[in-house]
Amino acid sequence: MENSPNDVIEENVPKKDKTKEHKKWINKEILDFMEERRKSKSVEAKYKDLNRNINIKCKAAKEEWINQQCQEIEQKLNVDSKFMHAKIKDVSGKKIKCSSPGCIKSKDGTMLMEKNEILNRWSEYVEDLFNDDRYKKTKI
Repeated sequence: MENSPNDVIEENVPKKDKTKEHKKWINKEILDFMEERRKSKSVEAKYKDLNRNINIKCKAAKEEWINQQCQEIEQKLNVDSKFMHAKIKDVSGKKIKCSSPGCIKSKDGTMLMEKNEILNRWSEYVEDLFNDDRYKKTKI
């Protein structure tokens, strides 16, 4: 008997874990407080108290995590620059995402997809970048 495509997919493709990824400084204790807060939404006083405690613990945990990361960066400062830069990028949280690789924007902001359009835009950009009139001397 043949299996349906959905049966084959369920057997062979692993299911994605639906747990939400938390900030790196959030620990088990904070998560437990959050769960308790979620359950006690009906009691306003308890909810506010738990919310205040969560905020305090989050701030303290974040500060501790950042201090730990900074110490690791300082230890590797002159030894392993690749690790140091990766750690700084991790701590700052800034990630550059290219929505469509190989595409660039034109001067008017439209996305260029064709290879020859991209090459023309790059040459235009470099020409504008190095267009310098300082060396053209006028006669006095």
